[in-house]
Amino acid sequence: MEISISSPITGAAGTDPVAHAAALAHDVQNLIAEGVPAKNISIAGFSRGGFIAAYMSHLIGDEPVNVVILAGCAGWVQERPDIRLHGRVLSIYEVTDFVGSCEELATRSAGLSEYREIAVTTGRSHGAFYTPDPVWVEPLLAWISHKAE
Repeated sequence: MEISISSPITGAAGTDPVAHAAALAHDVQNLIAEGVPAKNISIAGFSRGGFIAAYMSHLIGDEPVNVVILAGCAGWVQERPDIRLHGRVLSIYEVTDFVGSCEELATRSAGLSEYREIAVTTGRSHGAFYTPDPVWVEPLLAWISHKAE
């Protein structure tokens, strides 16, 4: 069974991303405690939601949850050197976007069971993720389905 948790407020102004990540981590840990295999849980976030997904990964530790960060590794990577990723993490970013690679974060994260990063080129900067586009949707779906590309 595949269960995905998402929230419509991840991008809302004023959202406390740390508190939201903690609540999300709690929900994920409850699912695991109820018997849902961690590998069947997928969390994806864009921009601020990407930070929330990454921080949730930090909070749940070594559980092999699928995490997808879409354009979510901005200045906070330098501002929060204590954060470490865990589980299976896919980072996707647009090459013309100011929010780029998560490589620095992945490099300091010994708890990763698997990491992959994809740079897409759409010319739409941060807007590349505003609407579904096969250039990032297909790798995201393959990742959470555990299908090798």
